[in-house]
Amino acid sequence: MEKAVARTRTIEIGCLNIVTHPHTPQGYVELLYMAHALRRTVATRKDQRLLIGEVRNLVREEPLEGLVGRLYRFTEIDPDGEWLNLETQAAAEPDELGAVQIPANLRPNMEMFDFVFYPRNHQMYVELRSTGKSLSIAQAQKLWKEVFAAPAITEQFGDVEVMIVPDTEALRAILLLPSLYKITIDLIKPNPDEFERASRNVYGRLARMNARRLQQTITAERRERLELDEEEKELALVAAHNGSVVGQGLGPNGRVVTMSTDETPWSDKIIYDPNLTLPMDALVEGTQREVGER
Repeated sequence: MEKAVARTRTIEIGCLNIVTHPHTPQGYVELLYMAHALRRTVATRKDQRLLIGEVRNLVREEPLEGLVGRLYRFTEIDPDGEWLNLETQAAAEPDELGAVQIPANLRPNMEMFDFVFYPRNHQMYVELRSTGKSLSIAQAQKLWKEVFAAPAITEQFGDVEVMIVPDTEALRAILLLPSLYKITIDLIKPNPDEFERASRNVYGRLARMNARRLQQTITAERRERLELDEEEKELALVAAHNGSVVGQGLGPNGRVVTMSTDETPWSDKIIYDPNLTLPMDALVEGTQREVGER
């Protein structure tokens, strides 16, 4: 008798870099718990909203080991919108709508997306696709950015930056653009523990100027290709994970080619056996390996 082949499942994930100043791992733990306590919903499309539904310690008494949680997406019904009667194929009449009774605390079409956050490197890994559901990393970024902009958050933590982690090859592809003639660097002050020397150098430079953000555009001489020096490459390296880098060059056909780190987010796939592993456990195991490799 042949042995049954186990059917595996796949979780596709993306990553957000969350930055506060000043920054401590415990501060990030408090930030996420406060964001969850606000119970704020954020629109991602006209009738869809996201909510931070759960946040808890990965290890019960050790929050610095990580936080896990869930984002809930649901449909927000407009009570004043038009309803369709499928039988008559016409707009429903007011007396028909009287029969519609939806409790005020219920929302339809709920989907859940897991996440895990590591306070020590302040990066959040978010489930983007699995078992027929999908979420973009930009939608997850919008949720956290808008929740972190709440007065209760900014009064205690100041401005909180939420940046999409780009693909590791995104910056390299920009710097290798044929006929690279223009590069724009938008850099938000990093934490000094990232990227070792490069990040510390950039952090120190901005700190000496009392600057939080640096934006600069470098344009080549006519018919020349840009050749960045080491200082500008260092800025671009840090900006790729703490802001954005946009490059413009000419393709083989002479047309302008524009590439941005924002347009090539990092993603990965975690494959697991649902008979042996829960989806959240698979997410944690897969991302712990990723954190260890970074």
